[in-house]
Amino acid sequence: MSNHKSYEKLHTWQLAMDLTEKSYRLTRDFPVEEKSGLSALIRRNIMTLPTRIAEAHHAPSTQASIVILKNAQATLLEFETTLLLCRRMKLLTNWSTRRLRKRAQHLSELIENEIDYLLPENEAAEKTHIQSKAS
Repeated sequence: MSNHKSYEKLHTWQLAMDLTEKSYRLTRDFPVEEKSGLSALIRRNIMTLPTRIAEAHHAPSTQASIVILKNAQATLLEFETTLLLCRRMKLLTNWSTRRLRKRAQHLSELIENEIDYLLPENEAAEKTHIQSKAS
């Protein structure tokens, strides 16, 4: 596709790296008993995000890129769910949870735009039709 480091210039990759860094910093303050629990889950989960975006950028086909990007979106949903659990358990404040979820949702929207761009025209039109019926 392109040179090997070009994924570092992708806006989505940069945002994913920022979200990963913020998540790592935030989980530093989790109680010791959560270091191998929720903290490890958040870190392991979110770390795959920039990796998947880079992988999608260098995938061997458009279809492979789409599959990888959809997996990245699934990662974001898992991340958000884990954040909500952390908030319920009082490991995160409402403010921190909202802030991270907002970033995750924004990133998911950008990934969705990338998927739409990669989809063949007829699939993109069909997807738009299905979404408008659901509204």
